[in-house]
Amino acid sequence: MLGILGRSDEAIANQEIAIRSNPLDPSIFFRFSGLALAHYMAGRFETAIEWAERAIHRMPRWYFAHFVLAASHVALGHEEDAVKTVKSCQKVLPDICVNDLDRVPLKDTDKLNELRARLFKAGFAK
Repeated sequence: MLGILGRSDEAIANQEIAIRSNPLDPSIFFRFSGLALAHYMAGRFETAIEWAERAIHRMPRWYFAHFVLAASHVALGHEEDAVKTVKSCQKVLPDICVNDLDRVPLKDTDKLNELRARLFKAGFAK
């Protein structure tokens, strides 16, 4: 929730505590994607990529990690990697589209619109 609110540093601290407290949690991919989002929102795209990849490794069908991964690649100008991310996501989630982003209510509408634009640029359909 803190990542959604744009409070990246607090989100990171809380997610790290949760991961250390229960490293064998089967839903740890949520924590990993929370870290990915927090770093993405803070503009730390390389670190966002690392955490998004970890989340996808644990749960390939978790759409949001794919979104953060693709958008981070676009932000860094890694267009080819962004396209690969979209294709990889579509293999496990063939009906995925940018409108699925609406399930995550980012408080900062400018950041939400920027994320949406980057997902389009990566190749996700509306």
